[in-house]
Amino acid sequence: MRTPHLLSITLLAATLAGCVNTTLRAVRDPAFAQVVYQHLLVRAQDVYDPEQRMVYEDAFAAELVRRGVRGKVLKFYEQFPPTRKVDEAAVAKLIRAEGLEGVLEVRIAASGSTRSHVPRSTTTTTSGQTDRSKAGRTVELRSTTTETGGYDVFTPWMRLEVRLVDAAKGEVAWVGYTRSSGPAQWLAESQASAVGARLVADGLLKTR
Repeated sequence: MRTPHLLSITLLAATLAGCVNTTLRAVRDPAFAQVVYQHLLVRAQDVYDPEQRMVYEDAFAAELVRRGVRGKVLKFYEQFPPTRKVDEAAVAKLIRAEGLEGVLEVRIAASGSTRSHVPRSTTTTTSGQTDRSKAGRTVELRSTTTETGGYDVFTPWMRLEVRLVDAAKGEVAWVGYTRSSGPAQWLAESQASAVGARLVADGLLKTR
């Protein structure tokens, strides 16, 4: 009984995320041309707002799974909650213990908003009614004036640097740069979708 409801939510999210404009440029290191990854740690690096970290790690982890990754996909905040100080030695230990092959690092390179002005416009609609009586002809007119615009619209934008770091060598196998603009609540999903699609297209993910 729940499947149609969950499906409708997924479709709604995909539709709204489509309102975000995202571009991506990416480079794969030739030294990792034959390497594929299926066990990954998703980590939002240098993101000091705990909630924002969770949003981005959730979005990118979900996207990897959606793209067909069937290995381990761990979120950093679940392994190292924001309640504690991050110990990089403990991170390295986790990577070894879980057999993780790569770390997908997400960094916010820059963010802001663009302003656009919606000019004011006025529309007047006039309607009339004629009443014929013994006294003569009476015409009643009604006018309605509607004003729209005259305000500024601020559209959020964000640039990300996303790196896939090889866990065994500690080197960057792939790096991508995204720029997105649109509703703030859908930026992470749109960027994750663009990165996920490119990782699959570049043959870096072992899927299915």
